[in-house]
Amino acid sequence: MQLDPNILLDDLVVGNRAIVLFDGYCNFCNSSINFLLKIDKRKEFLFAPSQSESGKILAAKFNLKSIDSVVLIADGKVYIYSSAIIKILSKLNYPWKILGIIKIAPAFLRDAIYKWIAKNRYNWFWKRATCRIPTTAERERFLD
Repeated sequence: MQLDPNILLDDLVVGNRAIVLFDGYCNFCNSSINFLLKIDKRKEFLFAPSQSESGKILAAKFNLKSIDSVVLIADGKVYIYSSAIIKILSKLNYPWKILGIIKIAPAFLRDAIYKWIAKNRYNWFWKRATCRIPTTAERERFLD
């Protein structure tokens, strides 16, 4: 699915599906996307590596200077850092939905932990030489 650069903000959510932008080079991010693809039986999410054409269009549209790892675009809003993770969890089925309980922690603490992991993700989980390319079966879930 190719993203039209002239797309309106209201059109960014396809049906009730939200868009997950992620670092296509990051092994941890790719593992997280693999996990979401597996457990998201209702196909709530569409995906785009931040390095892809669609990722760049969305980053420009939402004035995202730097995408550290995961950004969620849902319900006409952009969620970053721990808020993105909490919103993703809220859209999943039980038992994953209950992990959203992390929202009771103060945002500054959640975001500090998130940023620490994001800063160290290449050192801990390594980095791919090339950006993720979806398999044929995954194609319908990716914007490019």
